[in-house]
Amino acid sequence: MPELRPITQKEAFAFIERHHRHHNVPVGALWHHAAHDEDGRLCGVAVVGRPVARKIDDGLTCEVTRLCTDGTYNACSLLYAAARRVAIDKGFRRGVTYILHSEDGSSLRAAGWRFLGNTRGGSWNRPSRGRCDKHPTEPEVARAQQKIAARCRELGIPKRFAPTLKLHWIHKGYDNQVKCRQQELRGMAKSRIEAIEQKAITEIEMSCLQAQTELAVAGLTSEAARRFLERLPGIETLMPKLSYSEVTGEAEPPVIEQLLSPNALRQRRYRERKALRSVTPNVTPDDDDDDPYDDEPAA
Repeated sequence: MPELRPITQKEAFAFIERHHRHHNVPVGALWHHAAHDEDGRLCGVAVVGRPVARKIDDGLTCEVTRLCTDGTYNACSLLYAAARRVAIDKGFRRGVTYILHSEDGSSLRAAGWRFLGNTRGGSWNRPSRGRCDKHPTEPEVARAQQKIAARCRELGIPKRFAPTLKLHWIHKGYDNQVKCRQQELRGMAKSRIEAIEQKAITEIEMSCLQAQTELAVAGLTSEAARRFLERLPGIETLMPKLSYSEVTGEAEPPVIEQLLSPNALRQRRYRERKALRSVTPNVTPDDDDDDPYDDEPAA
């Protein structure tokens, strides 16, 4: 059974960014609270703020602007019930929240909330104030779906073969929602940060060495000592840059061919033989006795 715990706004917004299905974090909040499971793991947050619709923002109305869970059983109803109790204790006369048409509101009913009615929904964009919609506009999609269905009936397309329209807002992009992709990006970011740190450490050490060298040169008094210091080899001479070919040497077959798949090698050999036959028509694939892929067809 989940239990209520306090949470900071930074932690709550970070949880919403990771788990909310169709909204980004809200702008500000009056208060927020969290739900933790039996193991003490954060499993849901609720954010309560001023009403988004300015016409009901009378100072006595609050709105649950975000409620997000990871699917833990009873977490939604626990958070909604806590928001209702706190709003009453704070002196608010009314609390509101909005859900999608595709959601049944069972968690709200279990927490003591009442259904007031359906809104028209749609877009926040207005001619007097252009805005970019970042939320599901289900009524607009439903109207577009009706037009598609009517057109399909005109064309005689059966309902089971008719196209459908479904829009879903993913503020982080689909790839970044996938868990394996998130782990991959974290690994890449960690490797990049480590490389930047190592580069910074190397640059700092080189700067320190340069400063020490300049101090040492400034402390020399004789010309012979200065000439001796000038004849000493530099770091670039003592530790020259290495290339991959110098380290690995020559390989047979070449390293790049070892990394390619057999199918890619067959295609390459086929293109080489084809080019050779265009120059020397009498050359056939059997003339290349060293080719281990002669007996395999090109893909």
